[in-house]
Amino acid sequence: MDFHFHDLRHDLATNLYRETHDLQAVQKVLGHSVVTTSARYAHVVQADVDAAMNALDKPKNVHITSTWKAATGTK
Repeated sequence: MDFHFHDLRHDLATNLYRETHDLQAVQKVLGHSVVTTSARYAHVVQADVDAAMNALDKPKNVHITSTWKAATGTK
């Protein structure tokens, strides 16, 4: 196994981003001056990609407002 101490920074960034979805928080924790550097540290894992794609399959709770009903003539 090829492990380096610096790999822990990538692991921290990935886990922090997965929990918070806040890349600026990752930037602050890691002490980066620009957020693009932090983006290279916070890796996307397949489970997150799968969850995002599954979210598209779920029906959304859509509420039709009275304004929309009046504008479209629907009841």
